[in-house]
Amino acid sequence: MKEEEKLQNQLVDIINDYLETNVTAPAIETIKKDVFVINRLGSILIALQYSSELVRQKGIDFDKQHLKQLSRDEIEKRIEVFEKFIHSSSGVSQDNQEEAHNFLRTDSSNKHLLTYLIRELNWVNISILSASYLSAHVLLRSSFELLIGIATKVTGPMAEKIESIKFFSQEEQKIVKKLWRKLCGWGHPYKKWEKEVCTIFYAHGPLYHPKLCKECIEKFEILIGIFLIVSLDKFEVSISDLQKKINHFGVDFSEFPILGNRL
Repeated sequence: MKEEEKLQNQLVDIINDYLETNVTAPAIETIKKDVFVINRLGSILIALQYSSELVRQKGIDFDKQHLKQLSRDEIEKRIEVFEKFIHSSSGVSQDNQEEAHNFLRTDSSNKHLLTYLIRELNWVNISILSASYLSAHVLLRSSFELLIGIATKVTGPMAEKIESIKFFSQEEQKIVKKLWRKLCGWGHPYKKWEKEVCTIFYAHGPLYHPKLCKECIEKFEILIGIFLIVSLDKFEVSISDLQKKINHFGVDFSEFPILGNRL
């Protein structure tokens, strides 16, 4: 065996040991100490996988709420630009092309951003399983911000963004805001980190912690519930299609607290 191959194999062994210590071992410990964790995380992953697939396949590509708020002049301008862009027999000018693409971007439902969101939500799952509770909270916070950014085009304080999402009921808005308040401190070290996570516990490496694990999963379930509402209302995914998909695996919408009033 060449010296280079020996070094590569040595590096692979080191990486495998690292993953075993920091991911696999704590995940197995978590499952052994709390068998219900895998049931709850499994339900979350099934709901996420099939709702995101339906959004990609059948979800609308434009933002209806945004378009409804446009003035008559803005609507007429779009009609004019798109008609020139589609029907011009003499070729499309650079300015017209840029205007059309700009309108397509601003009026988009931002469905493409789901690719980033779903990837990070999968990492939330891995973080909880591997007892990386700080990482889970940080990712939950970032994922929450991205999800709200997909749901509305309003910019500004988070409360204003949430209030601008018309398909949230008042009760749902309260739940969403409450989750945000719980998550917003986790992006800043030395405050909530030290207050909520024992430094002695964390110094021992990845270890299952029943209280932190439970809190992470509860927040995760609410966030997935918000994702499902956005899928149903913003992207207009059929609730019957989604129920058929996830009920096949024994997952019930009632497992996600924020969806309770919609059943």
